[in-house]
Amino acid sequence: MALKKSIVKMVYGVEVAFNEAYIEVVSIDGKTDIGIGISIFSNSTKKVVLNRSREYFKPDFTSTNFIAQAYEYLKTLDEYSDAVDC
Repeated sequence: MALKKSIVKMVYGVEVAFNEAYIEVVSIDGKTDIGIGISIFSNSTKKVVLNRSREYFKPDFTSTNFIAQAYEYLKTLDEYSDAVDC
């Protein structure tokens, strides 16, 4: 599971568009608030990392699929609101 979206990054002072940036939850940890490590790659080959970040959310403990919940949570954030499942 992952997300994709277009991202524009400054590279040596020049804006570069990555039209199919690949957004992946690479780690999950926590007990009440779940921390998720996020990596954004230039594309699905995952050879070039554009960014790494961390977010936190309160999961629904009646469901055991915290990874799916993490992706759904990301799509509620402005930064990832236009991302699509891939």
